[in-house]
Amino acid sequence: DVITSGNGSAVGGNQLVVDGDVPVNLSGNAIAAVLGVAGAAVEDADAVVLEDGGDVVTSGNGSLVGGNQAVVDLDVPVNVTGNAVGAVGGVAGAAAQDT
Repeated sequence: DVITSGNGSAVGGNQLVVDGDVPVNLSGNAIAAVLGVAGAAVEDADAVVLEDGGDVVTSGNGSLVGGNQAVVDLDVPVNVTGNAVGAVGGVAGAAAQDT
């Protein structure tokens, strides 16, 4: 919960709350070049943001500039799994499960 109060003040109770979650999951990737073979396997690889949603409450009762909030919530889950690259004469294979 983000709760503030600027009751009875001139510039009290101001908040800037920044919640930045960047879970990036790059797993099970394989690259083979020239004459190589590439293989990759991933199981249960997650890029997940689990948050408990909260209330944003403010009050500026009886104040001049009190009780202001700026709340920034940034979630960037990126999941790149099970990739394989084989070049020239190579063989590539990839597998991903529960991603």
